[in-house]
Amino acid sequence: MKKTLLLITLFIFSIVEAQTISTVFSNQTTNTSGIAINGNTLYAAAFFDGIIYKVDLSQPNPVASTYVSIPEDIYNLCIKGNYLYASVSGTFSDTGKVIRIDITQPNPTVEDVIALPYPKGITADNEYLYVNSDKKIHRIDLNVPNATPVVAVTNLNLDRILGTNGLLVIGNYIFVSTPTKLVKYNLGETNPQEILVANGFTTLQGIAKGETDNIIYGTEYNPDHVVKINTTDGTFSQIATTPARTNWDIIFTGNSFYVSNLEGGDIIKIDMSLSVDDFNKDRIKIYPVPSTDIVNFEKGMFLGLTEINGKHIDIKNSNGNSIDISDLPKGTYIARLNVEGKIFHKKIVKE
Repeated sequence: MKKTLLLITLFIFSIVEAQTISTVFSNQTTNTSGIAINGNTLYAAAFFDGIIYKVDLSQPNPVASTYVSIPEDIYNLCIKGNYLYASVSGTFSDTGKVIRIDITQPNPTVEDVIALPYPKGITADNEYLYVNSDKKIHRIDLNVPNATPVVAVTNLNLDRILGTNGLLVIGNYIFVSTPTKLVKYNLGETNPQEILVANGFTTLQGIAKGETDNIIYGTEYNPDHVVKINTTDGTFSQIATTPARTNWDIIFTGNSFYVSNLEGGDIIKIDMSLSVDDFNKDRIKIYPVPSTDIVNFEKGMFLGLTEINGKHIDIKNSNGNSIDISDLPKGTYIARLNVEGKIFHKKIVKE
């Protein structure tokens, strides 16, 4: 059954940058979770409804149709080759599985891939599928029929009951989101340990690879933001605010983001002609770097300071535009700044 999509567009302009925020999926469900894109086709999962919808984004007035119905909760989606994969489980049940659908077939059928307890995050890279389940990350060889899952990462330190929908493989590392931090694990190691990438988020949820291997975009909710994370130095900034109630999953393609709204049922599209982060970051001046005592902030209001591991540091001498770090040990710290209403995290060095 096809339904015409509600299209609401908001234009937000400043002198040098513009965002266009639109709702491209609405009135279908009240609980949109995982999303995936293949070319011009968007797939969207309705969490409690057990439905995956399909949307042709190339149409001027796109419509959504029911693609497949599954009598279970659908957490997240990913596409690898000709297949759409989904992590599903029974409501409040320890049972679960990964399923797949051949998206090249006109009459899609659902195939079971592997049974796993309560699977959540799912992502694919090369010939492997990675699934977060029971505080572990399982690796499944897609080239082997009925492959036995191998535990790639164990003892995930997740601080939410439902686990994480944020899994992303870049190079030899798998990145994992938790509410307050982004971490990674080296898949080339036999027993990979958690490596902190960035810390200090409110409720980090979905993650997506950016323009380069060292950029990751993520969703936060309460409040609902899209954040840009530099995985090289652990700094991050808010680049957009969505009208969603609960940001869940995120896709980055070209110059656009798609964000699902778990408690609103819609999908938000954000077109950005120039990144707010890139524009404002160039205007933030921090000096001297490195410093032994006074650090000055130009174009930014100081909000707080943390160690690399996220531990808050009490700064007694601060006037909002400068801080005194003379009493701090040598090392690297992250300063939280407000620049024209946007929150940025910048690295400072004490020597």
